[in-house]
Amino acid sequence: GGVFHALQRQCNHVTMANLAQLVNVLPALRTSPTGAWGTPLYHAFSLYRECEPVAVACTCDVNSFDSEAFGNIPPLEKVAYVDAAATMSEEGEHLVVTAVNRHRTKPAAIEIEVGGVKGIAGVEGEMLGGESERAAGSEQMPAAVSIAPLPVATREGCLLVVELPPHSIGLIKCEIDAE
Repeated sequence: GGVFHALQRQCNHVTMANLAQLVNVLPALRTSPTGAWGTPLYHAFSLYRECEPVAVACTCDVNSFDSEAFGNIPPLEKVAYVDAAATMSEEGEHLVVTAVNRHRTKPAAIEIEVGGVKGIAGVEGEMLGGESERAAGSEQMPAAVSIAPLPVATREGCLLVVELPPHSIGLIKCEIDAE
């Protein structure tokens, strides 16, 4: 999810990106002699296909953490627990907000204030997650990581409220009120 957000933020410079080695090497799909199943990467691509073509400004006011060095990745300071991005249809009638909860054990209570619109006519949410941050599908348990409905509450004006489980990605689709 974070990679998709980075690509959306840089869309004026990165006009195309793709994934190579789709099966069994760096896979979106895993196979065996008797079956095939989607990996978390596959499900992330499936979830983010709901995004709209126009990237719009999105800011987060969230807690952060410092990460430790891992392999050739240096330690990082002030990494946000929640990373979010937003896209809108060219006509401005649909808005999609995506958020990644990076916390391993705690849910993220998220309030989304949609600015610059008259109102929200409809909203629905989906979530990608699994039992642990290391969960992955297997031939025996292909749905160990899956997409499920995500409840989204609307509050007065253009405020959306959602609780995103630990180590998950949420996608909130909004229909913008044109009147």
